[in-house]
Amino acid sequence: MAKEDFAAFPVIALIMRICGGTGGFSFAKAWGFYADSEYAAGKFKGFSHPYMQVVMIFLGEALVGLVGLFDKKTKHDKFHVKHILRCIVPAALDAAAQTFSNLGIGGELISVQQIFRLTTILFATPLCAIFSDFRDSFAINMKAKIQSLIIMTCAFVVVGVASISFTPVVQPDCGSTAKSMSYVIFSGFLSGLYTISTRMYKSANMHPLTQQSMEGVVGMVLYMLVLPILNHFQLEFPGEWFYRHTHTWYITLNQILFLTAVFTVTLGGYYCSKFTSNLSFQVIEAARPLLVTVVTMIVKFEKPEVKFTLVSLSAQCIIIYATIIHFTEPTTKAKQISEQADALVVGSADTLEINTKTKRKTTKRENSDILE
Repeated sequence: MAKEDFAAFPVIALIMRICGGTGGFSFAKAWGFYADSEYAAGKFKGFSHPYMQVVMIFLGEALVGLVGLFDKKTKHDKFHVKHILRCIVPAALDAAAQTFSNLGIGGELISVQQIFRLTTILFATPLCAIFSDFRDSFAINMKAKIQSLIIMTCAFVVVGVASISFTPVVQPDCGSTAKSMSYVIFSGFLSGLYTISTRMYKSANMHPLTQQSMEGVVGMVLYMLVLPILNHFQLEFPGEWFYRHTHTWYITLNQILFLTAVFTVTLGGYYCSKFTSNLSFQVIEAARPLLVTVVTMIVKFEKPEVKFTLVSLSAQCIIIYATIIHFTEPTTKAKQISEQADALVVGSADTLEINTKTKRKTTKRENSDILE
């Protein structure tokens, strides 16, 4: 049975997306709560490798290309060097966005980090209005889009103030909540630029999964070039990262689960774009912080605190509502006219049927009177 004929497949794709994303960020947060692990002979400290984990994200994204190899229906161009060149700018922006997102995980609640990842829409929407390729999509229902952005901005401000004022659990990273939050917001800006940069892919007739995989490979190569510089300035230590994975089993297990989650969320995103509406996809993205909140409370990364929890959950619901407003496409005039015409036809048919029945009844009465 083809995927297109399987009625439940869109639902499965959405589940893959929300569960994969929730799992990925939960596993990323888990490293900070583990006991200090050995990073050199007889030396122990907490796991903190936000830069190396970006390489792992690109590896998880690169693996989805294997799925594309089994898709024999979709025709695409043969591989050319120009395809790699098209990936450089998007991969660089994605790498920068993922880096700042990872830097923002340690110093704040993961649910708050997930909420502020949604700030991407605040930056992507104005950028769409600037670039001609996306201007038409911005012009559709523009008033509702502006209203939704205002609502979202207010919700983000409320969550930010609440998080800084009374974060209920001390986070494993020494960075402040405000600093971590600023990292994630800047990541949202870079993600907005990344969204615009992917227009380069339009001219390439390639399978989307192959394109995503190629971007992942290019991202890994770019990051490998940057790692020696980060090591020189003592910002990242790849040697320590490798040592931990060869000497601590739970670090390795967490890494495998993390890669699986990245693979799942990436593949789920592809199938969502293919089998579900953009509105459904965006609502699932906006709802992810709710699931993250529940999961992290269950595993005790977060503790329920009446004031903060109520503010956070309320803001998340408001953001979901604003997302629905933002991505709901209005009914076109042509469709409205068609629906009105159908209604008139149905109404005329009903009227004709009623008149016919009335006429028959009248005729019967007249005939009855004549017989009498």
